[in-house]
Amino acid sequence: MPPAGYLLGAPQTKEPPLKRCYAFFDGQNLYHSARKVFGCAWPDYDPLLLSAKVCRDKDWNLIKVLFYTGIPDRHENPFWNRFWVNKLAAMGTRGVRTYSRTVKNNREKGIDLRLEIDVVRMAITNQYDVALIFSQDQDFTEAVETVKEIARLQNRWIWVASAFPYNPMIKRSAGIMGTEMIRIDKTLYDACIDPAEGVGGDYACLRLMHAGHMQLGLRVCLCANPCNLPSSESNLLTIMSKKDVSLRSYLRKTAYAT
Repeated sequence: MPPAGYLLGAPQTKEPPLKRCYAFFDGQNLYHSARKVFGCAWPDYDPLLLSAKVCRDKDWNLIKVLFYTGIPDRHENPFWNRFWVNKLAAMGTRGVRTYSRTVKNNREKGIDLRLEIDVVRMAITNQYDVALIFSQDQDFTEAVETVKEIARLQNRWIWVASAFPYNPMIKRSAGIMGTEMIRIDKTLYDACIDPAEGVGGDYACLRLMHAGHMQLGLRVCLCANPCNLPSSESNLLTIMSKKDVSLRSYLRKTAYAT
């Protein structure tokens, strides 16, 4: 019996020698998984590097990278709104197709549905042979089952895989049911950190503060965005200078969480 990710249209369906791969990123799910598994304080991964390394290991031909995320409302959370806007803009200059929607009250609506629709639509139009989904969201199981049915009706070979951060010390860590589950260990993740060290000055600021250089990190943030320091962050210096408040706890309180 073929493995879970192997979707066979009919017994005579042949596996294509060159497998076209589309990588679909559930941006917030990947971020929060990496935070839980690796302790990452902010979304520092590079979608292009991650998808390229996975595809190279699997001998898949990476054709397109698509990134989906909700963005906090700029009035509710100015800092993280600016962070994600800058990160998406940087991705766009490197050929990543991005889809975003403003999120209010930490409620993400429509983004996951858009990803599901694209996975199914692009299977119907024969744009890929491999759908590589960076997510652990089990809500995507229905889309996977739909792609299986498309493979059967079109008599095509299609493979669906899900990639996710993995730590053997953390139990119940798995990919999307019905797919090939690809583990992203710490070594692989660290090799795919975003090379744009300071998108909008935010990365440089966060890296310095995360390393314990609170005051210097704040100065970098102020210099990079002297007129755009969010009002909600105006007392950041006071908050971060308190010995009983760490950067990680601060980020977890202010970061957009699904």
